Amino acid sequence: MKRQRNPQLSLFEAHSHYKYYAIASNFPEDKAPHEVLEFHNKRGLMENFIKELKLGFGMERMPSGKSYANAVFLRLGVLAYNLFIGFKRILFPE
Repeated sequence: MKRQRNPQLSLFEAHSHYKYYAIASNFPEDKAPHEVLEFHNKRGLMENFIKELKLGFGMERMPSGKSYANAVFLRLGVLAYNLFIGFKRILFPE
């Protein structure tokens, strides 16, 4: 469980000053809670990368009904995305 203070109260939930999050995992019991939370947060970051690929590079829909054509389209899109990220890291470090 994670408890986080609400930065702004909702109109209908004025009595609640905190938000609660539950993260269920099958990690072994010897994992510390902060390690499980760190792994979970990295997973959410990957979902943001996938969303950036889909929306930023026109990958919302596949152009064809043929799986081979769609595979080529997806690979070209991922290649373009990786080149974009590489150039961004070279041109704008930290």
